[in-house]
Formats: sequence, C-alpha cells, structure tokens
Amino acid sequence: MDKYELFDSYFEEALKNSVKEIPPDDIVKNVTPFRSSLNRVFTGLAFSALTLNFLALNYILPFIGAILSILGLRSLRKENKWFGGCFVITCIRSLWFFAVLIVNSTIYSSYFNSFKIAAALSDMLTMLLFLLLLSKAVSTLQIKAGITPNTKRISALILWYIFVCVLAFIEYTGFIIGWGMVIGYIFIIRSLYKLSEEAEETGYAVENSPVKISDRVLASVLVFTVFLCCIGANLLFGRYEMNWTAQSTTQHTEVQQIKDQLISLGFPSHILEDMTSEEIKELEGAEKIITSSDDRPINSGRTVQRVYESSSGKTTVYQSTVYDIKELRTTGIAVRLPDKSEAWMLIHHFEWLVNPGFYGTEAIQLWSQIDSINSSINNGRVTGQVLYSKDGITYTAPYHSLENKKYTYSNIFFSNQAADNTFATFSLPHKGERQRGYLMYKLEDYQEEKRVDSWINYTHQLLPFQFPVRTAAETRMSNNLNSSGVFRTIQDAIQF
Repeated sequence: MDKYELFDSYFEEALKNSVKEIPPDDIVKNVTPFRSSLNRVFTGLAFSALTLNFLALNYILPFIGAILSILGLRSLRKENKWFGGCFVITCIRSLWFFAVLIVNSTIYSSYFNSFKIAAALSDMLTMLLFLLLLSKAVSTLQIKAGITPNTKRISALILWYIFVCVLAFIEYTGFIIGWGMVIGYIFIIRSLYKLSEEAEETGYAVENSPVKISDRVLASVLVFTVFLCCIGANLLFGRYEMNWTAQSTTQHTEVQQIKDQLISLGFPSHILEDMTSEEIKELEGAEKIITSSDDRPINSGRTVQRVYESSSGKTTVYQSTVYDIKELRTTGIAVRLPDKSEAWMLIHHFEWLVNPGFYGTEAIQLWSQIDSINSSINNGRVTGQVLYSKDGITYTAPYHSLENKKYTYSNIFFSNQAADNTFATFSLPHKGERQRGYLMYKLEDYQEEKRVDSWINYTHQLLPFQFPVRTAAETRMSNNLNSSGVFRTIQDAIQF
C-alpha cells in the first residue's frame, strides 16, 4: 500500500468516526422544517376551533392558534404560491383577531355589536378560502415530492367547517350533534398530521424561507405587543369620560327659603346641598317628607361562629357574617307635593363613606311600583348628577347617560324576560372624597290607599381588570343576580 492509499484509508476512517450517531429530532427539524412547520399550522387550526367559554379560554386558545399558524406558514410561504396565499390570509385574520382583543379591552366593544354578523360572515369566508388554498398547497407539494396527491383529509376538514357554519347560522344548541362534531374534528386533525410524515419520509427538501427573527423572538413580540395594547386600551378607554366642574355656591334668597322649609319637614340638609337650584324649586310647597337611610357593605365581611349549649348538653354552632365596614350609604326621600298635583317627588341618594376603588363603570337601575304594578316613571323626567369633594371644593358632573333602556334578561327562574327601566351610567374618580350622587323623579297618579315601592339597583365594579370588558349597566341587564364576577349590585328602596 503506497502512501496515497494509506492516506485515503486514514481519511475514510476519520469520516466514519466523526459521525457516530444520528442527530436528535430537534436538530433534524431545524434542517428540514416541513414537518414541524405544517404541524404548527394544523395545531393552530385545532386551537382556533376550540371555544371553551370559561377562564377566557375562548380568547386565549385562538390567540395561541393564530401565533402557531403564523410561525408555521412563514417558513413555508416560499415553497409554493398557495402556501404564500395561506400566509397572507393568516396574517390578515390574525391582525383582525388581535384588534378584536384590543377593542374588547375597552368599554366600547358593545358599539361594534351591529357589525357582528358582517364580521362573522367575513371570518367564515376567509377561513374557507384559507382551507381551499391549504388543500392546493399540500397537493402541489405532494406532486413535487413524488407522492400521489391526496387531499381527502383537508376536504373532510372543509366539509366539517361548512357544516359548522350551517349549525351556527341556524343557532343549533343540541348536545348530540355538537359532541359528534367535536369527535369528528379530533379525528380529522389527527389524520392531517400524517400528511407531514408522508412528505418527510420521501426525503423531499422544502424550500425554507429565510427569516431574520427567530420563532421564539417573534412569538414573544406578538404576545407582549398585544398584551400591552390591551392594558393600554383598558387604562385609556375603560372608564366613562365625565365632565367635572366646580359646583356653583351662588344661591337666591328664594331657594334658601325653600331649603329651610324642607329641612323643617325633615329633609336631610347635606343632600339639599348636592341638588341644583332648579330641582329644589320643584319641591316648593312640600307638605310631607318620608326618609329612609341605611349603610350597606360591598365587601364579603368575615364569618363568626357562635356556640350555644342547651340545658340537655347539646351543642349547636351558628355561623353568621359580620361586616366591620359598610362602604355605601343609601338614602331614599319621598316629598309630598301640594294636593293639587297629587304626586310625590322621589329622590334616591348614595354616598360612599369609604373609597373602595372606582376602577371602571358604575350604574344605577331605577324602577317603581304602585301596588305591584309598574308605574309610569319612564314617561316622566328623571334628573340628577354625581359629585365628589376635594380640598374643600365640590365638583359635579352630569351622568354619562340617563335614559330608558329596553332589554331582555335571564335568571334562575325565567329566561328572556323583557324589561324597560331607567339606567344612569357614570364613572367616579379615585381622587377626592365623598363620591356621591342622586336621582330624582316625579311619581304621578298616586292615591293615598296605594302602596309605593321605589327601587334602585346600584351596580359597582369591584376589580380593576376584566376581559372582555363589560360595563356595569351591561352586566346588570344581562344578569339579575346581586353578584356577577367583578361586579356587585346593592339594592335599596323607599316604601310607603
């Protein structure tokens, strides 16, 4: 063996020794990314179709699905024009979904309800177009890889999606077909993963699109950008814009005389100071005043156990809730106007004794009954305002809205019940003290033998963040329970 043959044998041996084992799967996937990229797309489809309506999973899972689809398709977009089309549609759908998340972080999301049908139809059509392009992209890749084109699996997914759209259109709520669709979807997605395995087994090398940003960095940027936008949108647009101005201290002698007469009848003087001169003039000539006041908690209190032992030696433990702090004082006032009017002026006043934190929106639902029959307060004029004090100055603002609202609600006894009530909506400032307000209206057609019930339901936001954001009024109209998530409703009535 000459020296050249000896060198070749040494070189060949060195090559054998340098490759002792097959690289791990994660390294192989980085070199031939087709399988992992397409699996990301299929996983994104699976996550996007899941609608679990608890813990905000109906938003979190589609969000993860959108990111996975973007990451998968950006690696495949140069393989053929069909994958490129899928990538463009995915980016458009994802941007729209991210915008929806941001809008849902504000109190104005309900303003877009009128566009829901159009948005849902657009979403269905773009999703159907995406699936058609994906079918064409996979069949084109199979041909290039030397595989007989087989798009039955994606076609099954297209038919499945069309059937889901039909069920959504007819508002199907059944159990059997619903679970059948879920099971069928699982089998379809599972079969789709085999497409990537078949192409990879042929050894076909996918044209990998060059990227300047790694998948991990891109996913992190998307997550934090959307998250920060949602937080910023909530901070900027999570409350009503209120027109606060300093309260005028100028009063005419005539108004002061009416106030003195009302105070002599038992009208609380501190509430008179909150009212406008025009409202006080409407109470001129009052003949009788009925008041009721109570301090109410919005906290959960603390549990106290009391142990009682009977003469026979039997021990009984009683549990009760004790409220050390009662944050909200509600006062109801009924003012009997002169006999010729045969009417009462009713006033509901609230004042926060402790600042519980005013994070978002507040709402007051107002309704009245005479002998259990709804009265015609909605035909009358309801007035009022909100106030707070700071550095010895009182600031006032009109309610953000004060109007009748027709709506339907459900509770544990009934569903789709129609209602028509007056709602006052507002936001209170964190600054200052004695955040307060009132509503005032005239009760017509009153007769002495009738019983009057005048109620308010005050709905307060307990926590600073919620998603999707709902206003206190929207929550009250959709849920007649006194407690619902981040809101709590406090009831008060004046009855005579």
